[in-house]
Amino acid sequence: GLKVAKATELGAGCHGVHATIVVPSYLGGDRQYILTMTPAAGGTYHVRYFNPTATPTYFHLGEYNPATDVLTEDLGHVNGGAQKLDSFPGSTTSILTFSRSA
Repeated sequence: GLKVAKATELGAGCHGVHATIVVPSYLGGDRQYILTMTPAAGGTYHVRYFNPTATPTYFHLGEYNPATDVLTEDLGHVNGGAQKLDSFPGSTTSILTFSRSA
């Protein structure tokens, strides 16, 4: 799951919104990110997931589509470059898909 802070929390705003991706402990535990969005074609947004707590720091890219209210994160690209799919044993995709829940 993905927990996103409200824009008024944690000093968020023009510098991004704080978020936590919930990851089981056997996969290394939760990941902290700062999310920023920029407008893209077709009314969608490019999303940048920046992890300031990792050493070294890194980012993944994704997309938000307000028409479907779906957010994605592409784990297959780190810092704008490609990462091999076999970096994720047993996975058939490197794209995480998030949708809003109550």
